[in-house]
Amino acid sequence: MMGVLFLLTLSCRNRTWRRLLSALPSQIMSQEKINTITVYCASSNSVDGHFQSCAEDLGRHMAERNLQLVYGGGSVGLMGVIARTLQQNGGKVTGVITRRLVSAEQLYDKCDETIIVDSMRERKAIMAQRGDAVIVLPGGVGTLEEFFEILVGRLVGEHEMPIAVVNVEGYFDPLLNMLDHVVEEGFAKPAIRKLFLVTDNPVEAVEAMLQGRGEMTPDNSMLPSGSAEISS
Repeated sequence: MMGVLFLLTLSCRNRTWRRLLSALPSQIMSQEKINTITVYCASSNSVDGHFQSCAEDLGRHMAERNLQLVYGGGSVGLMGVIARTLQQNGGKVTGVITRRLVSAEQLYDKCDETIIVDSMRERKAIMAQRGDAVIVLPGGVGTLEEFFEILVGRLVGEHEMPIAVVNVEGYFDPLLNMLDHVVEEGFAKPAIRKLFLVTDNPVEAVEAMLQGRGEMTPDNSMLPSGSAEISS
């Protein structure tokens, strides 16, 4: 596919060819660049079954679409569910976990690649660096922290990864309402909600990313200050 795009690019010497190239489906371009998805999710086993089913559906569909998983490296909670399901369906898994959490979250020792780091900051940085896109499943305070960090990073232009929030059974409704409240009170711009997708279906989350949806590029006017530039 990249060879075809390269030849088309070389041939774009007139407006007709340029229009042809620009009209190529966005999913072609997106599928070329999204090979690995970073997933943030719960390590708790004390959750309702529909949350586990969601993780299973995501792992299964990612494997079907030949997408690799980067996640927090645990064998418990939704983390363990998605890792095992993806591997059972032929997918590859990279787990990133801190030394302290190896025992606390019961390291999943069947990962295709395991990265053990010293701090949560290192863990989050590597998970972000290894992914081409981010999907957020229901989780606790750690998952929420990961979501906000990756969202702020996109807002200020530190990365361009698409982000999807899977709002199973309305789990994230209070969070989304809080973001609306933040906007209403003037602490954020309304466009911040355009920097991530929200769906109740994990399969839809994957397909939306592969089709190039939710890839809005933020500009500096989206910052709370509304300034045209980010001061260094």
